[in-house]
Parts: sequence; C-alpha cells; structure tokens
Amino acid sequence: MSIETDLHAALTSYAPLAAIAGSRIALNGMAQGQPAPFVVFSTSHARDVGLDGTVLADDVSIELQCWAADPVQASALADSVEAALRTNTVAVPLSRATGRDPDVGLDNETIIAQLLIS
Repeated sequence: MSIETDLHAALTSYAPLAAIAGSRIALNGMAQGQPAPFVVFSTSHARDVGLDGTVLADDVSIELQCWAADPVQASALADSVEAALRTNTVAVPLSRATGRDPDVGLDNETIIAQLLIS
C-alpha cells in the first residue's frame, strides 16, 4: 500500500473526524459540488537513494487542507485531523496556517505534517 492510501484510511477510520467530514476526505482535490466541511491532502516525497539505486528512506511531507463554512469550523476540523494523525499514524504535525477563499466562500486551516519511512 502507498502512504497516500494508508493516510486516507487513517483519516476516514477516525470516528471523530468522520462525524465532521463524513467521507469527504480526498487526495489532491475534492469533487466539485461537495459540501463543506471536507479535507483535501497531498504529499511530497524526498527519497534517500543508495549508490545502487536502493531507496533507503522516504521523507514524506503531507499538506492537509481543512475546509469549512467559517474559521471556527475549519479550526475544529483541523483539530480532529491532527488527533487522527496522532492516533492512527506516525506522521508528526509541524505547523498550521489559516486562510480563506472568497471565491467559494470557505475558510481553511492547513496542516503540514512530516513522516519518515525507512
């Protein structure tokens, strides 16, 4: 399984998060027309490769965008995502940032997390 598949399973199986976002947790983008709240995540891999081409480690950065109708809901969703990460993965949340997309009228909190696979 990939880290992306494992991460999706870890998030969707965390009951407090599922109570808020339901099944609206997606990799790379949310289907148009889905109601908030929802979570969109993406990953970036930096692999350490040996001289023979063997992958020795995979340093994975994870960006999790938590979208909701207002800042309070976005923060509560982000809190639940962080709890899911701490409970169901070994990914370490490193930072959070807030934002708003006026074009769609939604607020977000973005979590950056790190995971080292060796």
